[in-house]
Amino acid sequence: MIDSLPTLLEEESLRRWTTLRVGGAARFFYALTATEKMADALTFAQERALPVFVLGGGSNVLVSDSGFAGLVIHIHTAGCVVESDDGSTVAVRVAAGESWDAFVAHSVDMGWWGIENLSGIPGTVGAVPVQNVGAYGQEVSDTIVSVEAWNREASSWCTLTPEDCQFGYRQSVFNTSAIDQYIITQVTFRLQRRGGGCLDHVAVGEWLDRHACKNPSLRDLRRGILALRSDGRLPDVRATGNVGSFFKHVLLTSDDLERLRRHLADRMELLSADRLYELARRFRVGGFFKLPAGALIQACGAVGWQEGGAAQHERNPLVLVNRDGTASAKDVMRLAERIRDCVFENAGIELKIEPRCIGWEIKPSASRRERESQS
Repeated sequence: MIDSLPTLLEEESLRRWTTLRVGGAARFFYALTATEKMADALTFAQERALPVFVLGGGSNVLVSDSGFAGLVIHIHTAGCVVESDDGSTVAVRVAAGESWDAFVAHSVDMGWWGIENLSGIPGTVGAVPVQNVGAYGQEVSDTIVSVEAWNREASSWCTLTPEDCQFGYRQSVFNTSAIDQYIITQVTFRLQRRGGGCLDHVAVGEWLDRHACKNPSLRDLRRGILALRSDGRLPDVRATGNVGSFFKHVLLTSDDLERLRRHLADRMELLSADRLYELARRFRVGGFFKLPAGALIQACGAVGWQEGGAAQHERNPLVLVNRDGTASAKDVMRLAERIRDCVFENAGIELKIEPRCIGWEIKPSASRRERESQS
């Protein structure tokens, strides 16, 4: 689609380039199909004192209704090259503009293990290191060898190691300390030629049991993951505007978890408090317990809400949807703020918004601001 567009567009609506399908226009919109043009695009912006925002598949972005008063660079580069193959592992360099799920499907077809549980995730290859995308027991950082990027501060190309990327749970240097400093152009992955698959996740194990699949192949696992993702709890972005999970899961130390249990016991039914406590104890991320944000939202009673054309998905309160295509970005943010307020009021936890918010200042919830003003 993008190849048929002029090189540079003015006042281009960003609704059509984001999966939530809300937001205003970009003052300028540039389709980058060759990394050699990166410097030209940035020079164009610099000469006009324009801010720059880099857009991939638009599957993790909430653009405000006022749009973006600068240059949006849409990464649309292509290419997938085997850098090395020692018979046990293969290193593959992939252009940032490639579809992530298309690359996963290609890896499965080639017999390469390591990212099969990340099937069905929308977006581009260049976006996955930013958030350290993970699902069903796998994280993309486990396979990344290097990230090639343009360093906007140094005005030069650079290669970042996994250590440079500072990967953590759903984060990296690209969305924390060095946000907007790097423009990712290529990612190199090291995948295994032999493997037994990552079967630790409860939902994966249950699906395999139901299908009597004891020694799953790569294709078995991809088929299972796609089935899990299409069971109705995650709406298809092609049919319903959304960004998947709108809030991040909550990471707690053991002390935090015990304090939360006592806090919840004072504010909700003991059964609900105990259920959340036991749920968090089932999932570990590094040295932390992971409390699913959807379960927390549900326990706090923030279910079935809507604001204008924005609503919570009927089967997953963690997902906010552009219900009939009429939602504004303001509708989505109002709904998100209501949910955050409710959770903080009932659980004392400040939910973090997962998508990148363009044109928004994310403030503490109203309930938290009120409580802090009284202390």
